Amino acid sequence: MREKISKIAAIGVASVAAYAVALTSVAAQSDYYYTTAADDAAASAFLGGTSLFFCCFSVVILVVWLGLAYWVYKDAKKNNPDQAVLWAVLTLVLGVVGIILYLVAGRKKS
Repeated sequence: MREKISKIAAIGVASVAAYAVALTSVAAQSDYYYTTAADDAAASAFLGGTSLFFCCFSVVILVVWLGLAYWVYKDAKKNNPDQAVLWAVLTLVLGVVGIILYLVAGRKKS
C-alpha cells in the first residue's frame, strides 16, 4: 500500500513540476515575442506568399505525377497491352519507383 501511495505522490509531484515549467515557459515567451503591427503584417505577407508557393508547387507535382502515369499507360498499351492498367496504377501508387519498375521489368524488349 505504501508503494502505491509513494508512486501516486511521485506522479503528482512530477505533474506539478511539469505544469510549473510550462507556465514559466509561456510567461517568458509572451514577453520575448512581443511584436508590433508592422511585424505582424510582414509575417502574414510572408506566410501568405509561401503558402501560395507551396500550393502551386503541389499542383505542379500532382500534374507531373498524373502525366507520368498517363505516359506509362500509353507506353504500356503499345508494348504490353494486357498489363497497361496495372503499370499505370503502380505508377500512381509508387511514383518514381513505379516508373523505374516499369522501365526495368514492364517493357518488352524489342
